[in-house]
Amino acid sequence: MLAARLLVGVGVGGFWAIAGGLAVRLVAAHQVGRATALVFGGVSRRLRARRTRRHPAR
Repeated sequence: MLAARLLVGVGVGGFWAIAGGLAVRLVAAHQVGRATALVFGGVSRRLRARRTRRHPAR
């Protein structure tokens, strides 16, 4: 169980590091803040929508 948690932690950490770095490289310098916000906001919005669909409010 500990090994599985370690692997998930490394995977999630790697994803956030790559996603943030990629957003910075794909846009012009004056749009870096917006691109980063869109990446991180979009991921959290998608996860929330997925969770709501699986377990709707009772």
